[in-house]
Amino acid sequence: MGEHISKSTFKQIFIDHWETFKQKNPRYNIAYYIEVISKMLNCGDPEKMGYAKYRCLYCGRMLKVTMTCKSCFCLSCSVPYAERWIEFIGRRLIPGIVYRHVVLTVPDFLECISTRTAAFWGLSWRWPRNA
Repeated sequence: MGEHISKSTFKQIFIDHWETFKQKNPRYNIAYYIEVISKMLNCGDPEKMGYAKYRCLYCGRMLKVTMTCKSCFCLSCSVPYAERWIEFIGRRLIPGIVYRHVVLTVPDFLECISTRTAAFWGLSWRWPRNA
């Protein structure tokens, strides 16, 4: 398997290149992506996300717990999303069958067809919209 990327390295890549990326790829310079990336970059920062303080009733020690972004794009916060998805899919698989995970990309001009098809099959996804 490949090497794991650290959370700080992942954030640093966005800190260093997000603005340039948005300029070169204007379709990502919309409110949806800006909000997701901003939440991920601020995740765990007590000044930007807030925090809660707790005091131990026995020793009096204070503990500061920072709030997280709860975004599925954040390497820290996405773990619960992935675990729920794995558990959800795992309940629907038939034991002894080999499965493959395939991701298909749909061109913009087919969006209306794919959205109707997804609704027909009881599926849903969110298409990013220009703000």
